[in-house]
Amino acid sequence: MSRKRHRVQPGPDREQFSWPIWCKSTIRQKIWRLKQQVLANPLRTLHTMRSITIGFGRSMQSTCFLVNAIEQPDPLLKEFGMGGLTNICRDPQHSHYILSKPENIEKIAAIVVSNSQRPCTTDAVINAMVALMFLVNESSRPVIVTPALKEGLLRLQDPQTDKRINTIATLFLTDYFQT
Repeated sequence: MSRKRHRVQPGPDREQFSWPIWCKSTIRQKIWRLKQQVLANPLRTLHTMRSITIGFGRSMQSTCFLVNAIEQPDPLLKEFGMGGLTNICRDPQHSHYILSKPENIEKIAAIVVSNSQRPCTTDAVINAMVALMFLVNESSRPVIVTPALKEGLLRLQDPQTDKRINTIATLFLTDYFQT
């Protein structure tokens, strides 16, 4: 007795609707991987070629690109974007751009404050705290050192959080909030 397999014959309507759905999901995955690679590759060499990369970043206006990356839902994009911002925010031109738009500071602080609500890697949170520490000066202090940030940092001092996060949160609170 032979078994006949039942095969669904693809009709004109079936291919017409299933192909675009498959293509869109494949393209979306490739775009996410491409975004991750675009952010990760220059940042890998940033520590060794700092002056060249900062000059390159100025010409390419990478600060805007990195700020956009930290808004993405993908935790790796946030991590790579925050790593890049942390590395370039010591440069006066980049820090001026970041500080000139209060929403940039809010986006960085949101990674620290709402860590439990949005998926972020440990390194993204650490980089966000370090970037904020680098950006604090007399004129930016009222914008960065806020009660909301203090509450977020106090939550990060919980013994159950990562030791590195806990240590940097304690340093931030001690240096900038005098607690």
